[in-house]
Amino acid sequence: MEDKKLKIIGALILAIIVLGAAFAFTNTEKDSNSAEENREILPKPSNKTTIYFFWGDGCPVCAKEKPFIEELDQKHEDLEVRMYEVYYNETNQKLYQNMAKKYGFQARNVPGTFLAEEYWIGFSNSIRNEIEAKTTECLDKKCESPLK
Repeated sequence: MEDKKLKIIGALILAIIVLGAAFAFTNTEKDSNSAEENREILPKPSNKTTIYFFWGDGCPVCAKEKPFIEELDQKHEDLEVRMYEVYYNETNQKLYQNMAKKYGFQARNVPGTFLAEEYWIGFSNSIRNEIEAKTTECLDKKCESPLK
């Protein structure tokens, strides 16, 4: 019974953190008719299997996923990891918004992880397992990125 209560409390705390991060992540796009400011910013695709990891400085869930992503980078020579801090970097915020749009959703929460045609928002053991499996699959068969 005590374990169940702790799990519920933990889930509520995580939900509050995620909602707080969503409110902290604001759209800082400026109104402008300039083609330069309105162009779609996306990362240049790589020939390697690439993980795009969007995180926020101070985000506790991001802090749990970041070492895992770094570990994947160290473990797999043919893997390219690109990390983008979005709380304090407007260019990275725009990049995250455009990536999300390309994948069919709105970027409201972090962490956001993209690999081939899949993406994950948040981080848990099941997400960890899914990212690991997808990484192995893509390293074996060269998954296509929607950015290409």
